[in-house]
Order: sequence, then structure tokens, then C-alpha cells
Amino acid sequence: MESILKFLNEDQVKAVTSDANHLLVLAGAGSGKTRVLVNRCAWLISQGICTAYNVLALTFTNKAAREMKDRLDTMLPNDKGMWIGTFHSISHRLLSIHNKEADLSDNFQIMDAEDQLGIIKRMLKERAIDDKKYEPRAIASFINKHKENSIRSNNLPVASNPFEQICQEIYIDYEKNCQKSSLVDFAELLLRSYELLKNNPEILNTYQSRFHHILIDEFQDTNTLQYKWIKLLVGDRMDITAVGDDDQSIYSWRGACVENMQKIRTDFPECALIRLEQNYRSTGHILSAANKIINNNVERVGKNLWTDSSNGELISIFEAFNEHDEATFVIEKIRAMVLEQGYSYNEFSILYRSNAQSRVLEKLLLRYDVPYRIFGGQRFYDRAEIKNILAYLRLIFNRNDDTSLERVINLPTRGIGEALMNKVREQARYSGVTLWRAIVSMASSDNNALNSRAKNALVSFVNLLEKCEMQEADSFSQWVEGVIHNSGLYKMYNENKIEISRAENLEEFINACKEYDNEENPLSVFLSNALLDSGDAQAEQGSDYVTMLTLHSSKGLEFPVVFLVGMEEGLFPHEMSINDNSLEEERRLCYVGITRAMKKLFLSYCQTRNFHGKERYNMVSRFLQEIPSELIHSERILPKINNQWFKESIQTHNSGNFYEKEYIEEPRKITITKNSDYKSDALGENHPMKSIGKKVKHPTFGKGIIVNTEGSGQHLRVQVKFSSGQIKWIIASFAGLEYLS
Repeated sequence: MESILKFLNEDQVKAVTSDANHLLVLAGAGSGKTRVLVNRCAWLISQGICTAYNVLALTFTNKAAREMKDRLDTMLPNDKGMWIGTFHSISHRLLSIHNKEADLSDNFQIMDAEDQLGIIKRMLKERAIDDKKYEPRAIASFINKHKENSIRSNNLPVASNPFEQICQEIYIDYEKNCQKSSLVDFAELLLRSYELLKNNPEILNTYQSRFHHILIDEFQDTNTLQYKWIKLLVGDRMDITAVGDDDQSIYSWRGACVENMQKIRTDFPECALIRLEQNYRSTGHILSAANKIINNNVERVGKNLWTDSSNGELISIFEAFNEHDEATFVIEKIRAMVLEQGYSYNEFSILYRSNAQSRVLEKLLLRYDVPYRIFGGQRFYDRAEIKNILAYLRLIFNRNDDTSLERVINLPTRGIGEALMNKVREQARYSGVTLWRAIVSMASSDNNALNSRAKNALVSFVNLLEKCEMQEADSFSQWVEGVIHNSGLYKMYNENKIEISRAENLEEFINACKEYDNEENPLSVFLSNALLDSGDAQAEQGSDYVTMLTLHSSKGLEFPVVFLVGMEEGLFPHEMSINDNSLEEERRLCYVGITRAMKKLFLSYCQTRNFHGKERYNMVSRFLQEIPSELIHSERILPKINNQWFKESIQTHNSGNFYEKEYIEEPRKITITKNSDYKSDALGENHPMKSIGKKVKHPTFGKGIIVNTEGSGQHLRVQVKFSSGQIKWIIASFAGLEYLS
């Protein structure tokens, strides 16, 4: 018994030894939550209150379950039979034991998210439904959310719009397909195990007789179905210990219900409440700032973190001119602390609200040769949406880039499937040409090798690239923005709420291009530098590196030094959260970010930031205004920071989210040829542009010499070697070429 209670503080001992039938442990950040949960388990068994066989412990990750099991095996090596696992693994165990009662075959299989998407895509294809208009991930989200609310496809309300109607039809077919194939997705595991217990009183009675005590970790992250599952299982025969922190509930977007923290006290009136408020991670000043910020939330149980260690350093706030200034400050500060104060790189973390913020930081880290890794995500130039737009730009720059063409020719979907591409590849091999030249040849040919639908699809793709290349623009970045929109990539991502961060990354890509607006050959220079900016690789796992991650990914982690960047209204709190009244969760996210810091915390914001492709003047984040001035040290301030200045900023913000101004530059046309379809006035066979060696002038690329030609009439393409050294294939009928006699 002494070993179980050893090293616990007074409140932790109360939680571990409580004789309450039902107990809610409100465990603040860094308060030893896992230790309390494990020791509570060991206490119940060591005191004879129950045996290991009578205990069910639920966690949210396999890692947490393994950690809990390993600790208990050390503390109670001879006690076996306890069920420890995630909600999904315990549900799978129940369904495996009672598969017949659950109407499942004895060899049913679990699907992952990709398997689920594959089934939905196949169903859309069978119905001849465009999977870009009705995005499979959105339909999967519709199905999973209804399952999490224990709503089967036969109990759906009447659809309110065409999208819902399609979702409902797919849901009905999806359930039938899964039942027939003995497939179970993650949401189905929970729902079917809940239905198993609900519809089979004798099975429910079996487990209520077996389990005397149920312990739940991260209770604030439970969703509606998980809570119903727990409540049903507990009934009036089991005891419950729930450990969680409502101030760290940041996953509502994936179903977590912070309301469950209040609901358990209502549904179980005798539920005792014990607060764990002593923090073993952060300094006093960091905790004071976190407390002051989170106290502005109304819907919370309430607690106040404290530490018996020192107050530590003041919180540093840095006001940058723009995001490049901000990134430079962060990286230079890290390097200085490593060189002058003996820190190692792995003691630093950079946190940000949006994935798109990583680009500028990554660029500076590479430039300064500072090793880094992105936790739980990809580097900016490794993200699929960035690779997609880069492939478009590379193909515009060099039509013979077969790799880029293969990547984007049917992205978004434009009717060029694998069967048609096989014909293109075959033509390219037969003629000994690139895929692009094969496509142009097939699109302009009058033979009947292709049906009209396939031919029109190829012509449409040729038109698209020529349209992108020849569009009018005042700057390189504006031209790239046009390519992003004309290609259909932005629409594809922006219309799907699940993919909205990808659209934000495309907007950040436009910001990256602005740095090349004054180059002579911006596309060539940008494509070369984009490869350099991406670096060779992230730092090796286990080596010394700075950790970069989003605020959502930071929960559960801790670092001696934390940089929380982008503290601006509209960015953090995010403008979408401001508009849909989700400010309390944004504030909880800020609380989580601040409490990751152990010794030193830096908060930074910019006077102006390129955001959504525009230069934007944001107000400083209201979360900074909520930190008392006596806790703040200003690293560099332009208007002096004080509470009054903060308040004026927030008051100004209340009349509007932000100020914007468009980039104002001297107009510099990327091209002067207007977008058009194929012109009807076809070039005749004897037109001088048919002649190799003739001199021409292009509005963008300047003077050059025709070195090759192919096709005829409106499909005539000429290969021009320009004085800059570039060699490009151009459709003569609308490329804006001028013949020089």
C-alpha cells in the first residue's frame, strides 16, 4: 500500500483512495493524471475492493493502454485478467466474443478509413456520381457522425438538400454492403457493441456482474456514443472513475463532447469531484498566464493550476513586422539559446494554429541549417496539394515532364481515366514521343481511334494548360493564383470542409510565389528554389532537432521552450471559430499550447501577414490581452505593449475581424495574350509559322526561332528556342506569337 501512495501529493492521494462509488477527477495539465489513474487501479485491487478480473480500464490510444498495462504489471505482477484498452479495442473484443448475437460472421474484418473511402468511391462510380461534386470523405464523415449519434440509415430524417439525399442513399447501400461482406468500420465497432449490450440484457448482465469498476482516461474527449456506451454498461451496478480536463477539450471537430464532463455529474448525482491543480511541468508565470486566459471561459467545471516551483522567467512577447520577421526572430532566438545558454535543439518546440504557417518557418530553418521535424504532419512542400500545384507549374514550364503530367491530368477528375491514359501511353511509346505530344496528336487527329467523349477530354486538358499559361496577370503570384483556380484544385479542396486546410495551404503557396514577383524569369527561378526550400529530408528520428507542430497535435507533449506564433485575431482565434461562436474551444486550445512550456514561453504576432493570398493587417489576439502585463516581457515592441493598447485593439476588432489591403505594385504583365478557346481562323498550310528557322516574338518569352512544328490548322504547335535559352512548345493559333519577317 505504501508503494502505491508513495510520491503522491495530498489531492492525488484523495483521488486514488476515494471510497466514492462514482468519481470525477478534474486533472489539470501536468498534474500527474496517468499516475493517479494507474495508482487508483492498483489501490482498488490491493485493498480487496475488487480483483483485477473485475476492472475495465478505457483509454483513447493504444500507446496509453500499453503504458497503463506495463505500470500495473510492475505494481501488481500476480494480478491478471484486467481488461485494458481503447474504446475500439474493447468493442472489438466484445463483438468477437458475441459475434452471433451482434449479427456478425465469426471472421468479420475491421476496415480502416482508406478502406471505407474505397467502398464509398465504388458506390459513387456505380451510380455514375461525380466524386468531386460529392466528395467521398464528406460522405464518410456524414456516415460516421450519424453512427456516433447512434442513428442507423433506416432512421435518418428527411434530407434537406441534394447532398444529404445522396449521402443518405450511399449510407443505406454502404450498410448493406458492409453487412454482406462482414466488414466493420471504426464507428461501427462502437455502435454495434453498444447495440449488442442494449439489445441483449443477458449479455449486459454478464458484464455488469463481471466488472465492478470502470476507469476512463481523457474523459473530456468522449463522444456522444461513447458516453451512452459507458452509461449503459455502468447502469446502477458498477462504480466509475473518470479522469479528464474540460479545459483541454479541443477535439469537437471529431466528435468530442466537453458537455460530458458536466453530464456525468448530472446522470450520477452521487459523483464526487476531486481537482488535481498542482502542476509539475511549468513555471509559476506560465501557469498564471494559462489560468488568466482560461478563466474567461464560462462553460467549465473550474480549477486553478499552481506549482511549488519558482515563478521562472516572464513570458516573452514579440511583435514582428510580418511573418518573415517573426520566423527570423524565432530561429535566431533558438540558435542563440543553443550557442549561448547550452540548450539542445530538441528542447524547443514551435506551435502554430494552421498548417500553412509552417512554410516560412521551414524556409528559415533550412536557411539557418537548423534541424527540425514536423510532428504528426508533413513538411510544406511534401503535402499532396502543394505537390499537385507544383506539378501543374512544372508541366506549364515543360510540357515534356511526363511525371508531372501523370500526376495532374485527371486531377480534379476530367474524364481521363486509366483506360484512356493507357491509350495515350501506347501512342507515346509507338511514336517515340512524350505523353504531352501524344495527347496533342490524339486530340487533333481526325481518325476514329477515340470516341468523342475521350477526345473532348484530351482537348479540354490541352486547352486548360494553354489557358493557364496565357492568362493575364499583373504579377507572377497573381498568375499562379490564376493557375490554382483555373486548374480546379482550389475549388476541389475549398468546397470540402474536411479538406479546408489544403485550400489554406494553396493560399500560402501564393504567398511563397510573391517573393519571386520581381524576378526576370519567375517561374523558372521559383521551381528551382522550391526544390531547394523543401530540403533533402527532415532530421532523423532520435537525433537533435526542433519540433514543429500544430496546437491540436501538441496535447500530451511538453518542451522546455515553446514558441507560439501567429497570435492574431482571425488566425488565433481562427476566423472560422469567431464566426461560429467556438471561441471557448479556441481559448482551450490556447491554454493547451501555453501549458506545453516548461521553462520559457515566447508568444509572437505580426503587424501584417500574407494570409489567404492577401496582405492583411490583423488585430493582436484577444488571448494576449487576457494575460496580465506584469507577466509580460516585451522582446521588441513597436507600439509599446500594455493592457490599454491591447484593449483598444480588441475594441477596434469588435467592429470587424481584420483590415485588408491588396498588394499594390507597378503593373508587370506576365502575358498580354488574353484567354481564349481555339480560334476559328485556322492557320493555313503555307503560313510562315509552319517554317523551321523563322523568327518569332512572344509577348512573355521574347524573341526566338522556330525549331520544330507539329499538327496543322488550329492545332498547329511550334517549338521555339528563345533568346533566353528556353525551348517551349506553343500552340500557334492563340499563343500571341508575332511573325518577324
